[in-house]
Formats: sequence, C-alpha cells, structure tokens
Amino acid sequence: MATDLCFPILKYSHATGVRSDNTIPWTHLQAQTLFAIIKGTDTHHPDGRLHPDGKLDMRIVHGTSVLETVDVANFIEAAIEARRGAERAGVTPQIEQLPIFGITKESLLALRYRLEDGQVSWNAHLPYGSTY
Repeated sequence: MATDLCFPILKYSHATGVRSDNTIPWTHLQAQTLFAIIKGTDTHHPDGRLHPDGKLDMRIVHGTSVLETVDVANFIEAAIEARRGAERAGVTPQIEQLPIFGITKESLLALRYRLEDGQVSWNAHLPYGSTY
C-alpha cells in the first residue's frame, strides 16, 4: 500500500552555514505555493510478508520547484539507533542530538533534521489538526 500526502507549509526554514561568531544564519520562506509531499511505499519480504521498514520520502516544493528531498525513514532509523546506542552507554540523549525530531506548539508541527551536507533544516512548519 502506498501513502501519498500533501500538506501546505506555513514556513520553510533552513540553515545556511555557520558564521564566524558561531551563530547560525537561517533562510526563511513563506508562500501560498509551499507544500510538503510525503510518499511512502511498503516493502515486502520474498515470501510476501510485509517488511516494517518501508520507504518514506518527504519533498518540500515551492510551486513547481523541489526545494528539498528527505528520506524520512532513514532519519527515523538513525534516530532509533542513536537512542539505542546512548541507552547502551547509560546516557539519555538530548532531543537535539537525534538525527531527526519533531516539535509541536499549538497547532503547528516542525521537523528538524541534518542534511547530508551537514546543514540543519527546521523544515516545514505544518499546521496539523485541520482538515484540508
């Protein structure tokens, strides 16, 4: 079974590096044509059983331009492994240390993750709890 969702984004933000004073500059984009497209695909074992680790991708689009593509399933798996590793070491990881995490405030959801090039993205301030 496939999952295809499209949500409007209120604001898309991403870091653009680190300044010499060790602060992080951010770029913010707000537009009526800003969306998160989430596509998921189940995977199956050769015997037909459903494999729990399917594919889950998120694309951030502005109009017809793809701003970012994120392999969410890979980030989630990395976060689970980071937590397990920290627990084996007897420590509790801070949420900011995880490869991906979500923050909610009122009716907003923000996702934070680190891209392959090391840039941080506070992606997609998504309104949730609303009907579209």
